[in-house]
Amino acid sequence: MLYKVKYYTLSRGADGSIGNIKQYSDVWYTEVCIANIPQVLEAIVKNKKNDKYVPVVTNIEMIDGHL
Repeated sequence: MLYKVKYYTLSRGADGSIGNIKQYSDVWYTEVCIANIPQVLEAIVKNKKNDKYVPVVTNIEMIDGHL
């Protein structure tokens, strides 16, 4: 199954605290099991952005017709 995941990020402070201002929004397409999407997305954002942001999932949509 293919999923379309909409999310935005919040900043992570040097002390590990999480900010309350939306930093950016994005869409991620994945075939990861739906139960694992939040953990995998967090790992991707952490590696891509040097652990400066925390993703917040707003919508997960199954994409029909994927081969």
